[in-house]
Amino acid sequence: MFGSVCSGRPVQLAEQVQNNKFTINIENGSKISHVALFLLPNAEFDQSFQALIYFQLPNQDFKLFGSISSMKPSAIFKLNNGGNNNKTSQILDDIEMDSEDPPIVNPQDNIVVGISIEPTDEAERQLQAMKEQASVLRSPQKQLASVPFNSSVPTNPNDTAILASKIVKHAYNYLTGFIDSQGKVSIKYFDTWWDKFRTRLQNDPKFLESQD
Repeated sequence: MFGSVCSGRPVQLAEQVQNNKFTINIENGSKISHVALFLLPNAEFDQSFQALIYFQLPNQDFKLFGSISSMKPSAIFKLNNGGNNNKTSQILDDIEMDSEDPPIVNPQDNIVVGISIEPTDEAERQLQAMKEQASVLRSPQKQLASVPFNSSVPTNPNDTAILASKIVKHAYNYLTGFIDSQGKVSIKYFDTWWDKFRTRLQNDPKFLESQD
């Protein structure tokens, strides 16, 4: 039902893994900057549904990028996966494609596309939430505005230091559970902590006051 294509590569068809879910595995993902997703010709797709498109970039979790539907049967997604897009990498891509020996494939370097068919109302809800989160992350002012108006903002320097200490302690207590053997923590766990912290602060602006 679904297909994808990356520049200089053949078309890949999605594999159905559940009744409403499909996946596409793209090898050597660090070389990819754009992926086109589309409904296959003559594929029957109910107009009351949309296909949500998720990407799992190397060393990251699945994230929602957008959707396609019978009204929008294709879309091109730009990826920010740390790949090198300069002229040298383009030349290397051409050499690898023309060489007789296939490139070495590292599964940890692959991109996985997840496709989930959802009712339009649910799909639109998730897409709107994605847009709002992206807007907050792009604008520090909006991050502050998302905190309820009745939040108490300290004006005394000592109060500010105490508040900062509580925030740091809250982050430390969460992140210490994800320390690896080298004493490091992946940035994705910090992103998860920040999302949860911001949501909790919105729901209960005074929850930090109960933190020892």
